[in-house]
Amino acid sequence: MEPINEYFSIIILGAWNPQILLNQQWIAQHLLENKQEQITFAVPVNNSALPPRISFGDILIFPEMAKLTIQTSVPSLQGLQKSAKTAQKIMGLLEHTPIYSLGVNVGFLSNDTIESVADMVFSDTDRLEKITSGVVGIEILRSIPLDATRMLNFKLAKNGGQTIFDFNFNHQSVERDRYINYLEDEAVKYDYDLAIQILKDVYECEIQ
Repeated sequence: MEPINEYFSIIILGAWNPQILLNQQWIAQHLLENKQEQITFAVPVNNSALPPRISFGDILIFPEMAKLTIQTSVPSLQGLQKSAKTAQKIMGLLEHTPIYSLGVNVGFLSNDTIESVADMVFSDTDRLEKITSGVVGIEILRSIPLDATRMLNFKLAKNGGQTIFDFNFNHQSVERDRYINYLEDEAVKYDYDLAIQILKDVYECEIQ
């Protein structure tokens, strides 16, 4: 069981102005911890639907008008917390940007066929394959309320010998300060630890 880089992210739905985040001087002034870090911009050439990418250190930012995605190239709790700190800075600086919801996301991949998962979740696969040409992929999504403003959307996807465990901790509030609080180190750790607990206690997975 190993973490998936692109699944470790902070996603903030709102009404963003991507041009602000595409300003190298603004990023250098407000977001860089190390002023010597190089800022790199990448624009998709063959697919205009994809957002531009801004990277510095181990942080990657994908600005869109309705969504801001902040990823880490270090898929770990520490990398996720660093992404959250970057998101906090941006939200604090762009305080008039409307925010609609926030997601703290982690994902893990298993390249082994996990019998306990198959037994618990995919128990109908054999019966389906007897009356069809075969099952090539399975996705199951569960939505689990954690409290009045937080929901865990947990997707389990299986394709061949690979199983992906995709955790989206969705936070919604009418108070902007609460979004900032959701990104504090302890709050991010709570979400991450719950994902790890589910992997270990429910699916008996070992994390590399």
